[in-house]
Amino acid sequence: MTTTSSQPHPLDGVDDLGEAVLQGLARPIGYKQSPTAVRTFVSGLISFGFAPILRWQTRFRQYATLEQQQLWHLADWVRRSGRVRDGEKLIRAANNIERSTPIPLLIFACLGYVAWTFWGLLPHIVDAPLHWLLATTYRFPLRSHWQVLDNPRVPYSAWALGLTAAYALHAIRVYAHESAVRRFLDRFNALAQASNLQPVPATPLGAPMGPLALLGAIAFLYLSAPWGVAMMFAAAAQRRLIRRVSTEQRLELAVRLRLLMLAGRPQAQVVVPVNLRPLCPNELCRATLKEGARFCPRCGRPLSTAARAV
Repeated sequence: MTTTSSQPHPLDGVDDLGEAVLQGLARPIGYKQSPTAVRTFVSGLISFGFAPILRWQTRFRQYATLEQQQLWHLADWVRRSGRVRDGEKLIRAANNIERSTPIPLLIFACLGYVAWTFWGLLPHIVDAPLHWLLATTYRFPLRSHWQVLDNPRVPYSAWALGLTAAYALHAIRVYAHESAVRRFLDRFNALAQASNLQPVPATPLGAPMGPLALLGAIAFLYLSAPWGVAMMFAAAAQRRLIRRVSTEQRLELAVRLRLLMLAGRPQAQVVVPVNLRPLCPNELCRATLKEGARFCPRCGRPLSTAARAV
């Protein structure tokens, strides 16, 4: 995305760009692109490992592009607000988030290698295709099935190593995106500190495998499918990135953006996004409270102090 040639201008009246960026940052994105452990396990099992990795290439690109666009617009608002130097640095950092990478091409190369290996053996297994497919994949350790082909190790090795490499590359892509966003946060935090604001804390992605993902990985190892470990790990990493890391960091950015907008025009009203508004402390209610409210509008619970929005 390229920068525009418009000059910075004072924030008089309603800041349409700032309001739009604020609402976008406070809204969760990409939840449809976050795979679950159960769905990943089932689709990977019945498709012999191909379905999840193919589906993720489009879905993760959609999520990464949307997040990059929102951060770019935040940087554009910073530049237009008069902080030209900070804005240009942020724009460059945003442009680096979803820059061209060879990882998707390498993933498709791995998948193509597996498909090409199995395609070359089709003339030899026309009489028992399902038996041959199982003998060279999930049931490969059972030597009683090896009579289907003279050398079943060749397709099995291609299947195991090719898919493992593909899912490992996708996990690298997820971590690379998270690292690029963290570099953007470092640039933004320098601006925040200069404006006497608290820096945005970076939520670490870490090793995100939960109990279900771990059980799925063990099951795939039992089925002689080592690529299942890399698949469950990549699915867990993508889900944690979208559902927790990205959501928390973008909410923190929205808080800092609102404070910057208020500092630039203290006489104006800045709308508080729904996700930044305080909630009723009653766990059975959790209704959204208006700023200054002394009672919950849903359950009527009195509040110890007037609700105060961020």
